[in-house]
Order: sequence, then structure tokens, then C-alpha cells
Amino acid sequence: MKTPEQIMREMRDRGAAPVEMKRKVLEKNVEAAVCRYARARGLTVRKYSTPNHRSSPDRIFFGHGRICFLIEFKRPGVNKPTAGQQKELDLYNAMGFNAYLCNDVDLGKAIVDREIRL
Repeated sequence: MKTPEQIMREMRDRGAAPVEMKRKVLEKNVEAAVCRYARARGLTVRKYSTPNHRSSPDRIFFGHGRICFLIEFKRPGVNKPTAGQQKELDLYNAMGFNAYLCNDVDLGKAIVDREIRL
């Protein structure tokens, strides 16, 4: 299997116009960037998993002054949680917690900023 660099080199050698190769942004990339941003602003971030219970949000965020919110991350382009995930988000919101769906780094940063200001 050829590496992206080998493919680009072959294209240049043939005189083909260079093509910008983009990597697919994954859910873990969005999650990691938002968590880094939150930690840089003083929040504590934990992976949220519940044994024997599927569909829990991915992360729970804590901060001073009773800041507590949850985020379910999705990869860019996916705008809908599964039915179970939506049920969990609705449950936490009904209990008075803020639970969000996030599929974009900028949206995640905006959520963090909003929660810090509340």
C-alpha cells in the first residue's frame, strides 16, 4: 500500500496538479480538542461510562461554582444521536443538568464558554 506522500510524489512526477489530501475528522478528534479547551479553562473533564448501561454521554465536565454538564460527541456531519442517546440527553436535561450533542470543535468550545459564564 502506498503512503499519501508516495502518491503525491507520483502525481508530481507525472505533471498532475497537486491535490490536497484531507484526513477525515473523527469523533475522537472533536472530543479531544474540546476536552483540551475545557481543561485549559480550569474545568475537570472525565470520561463518563456507566457499567451495564449503554447510551450515556461521552464526557462529564465539572468546575468551581457548581458547574456540571455533559456532552455526547459525534463526528462532523452526524447531527443525530441514537434513540438511546437522545433519551439519556433528555433525561439529564429534565433533571436540571445541561446535556449537549456536539459534532464540531467550535460548537464544543462555545458550549464550554457558555457553561463557564452561567
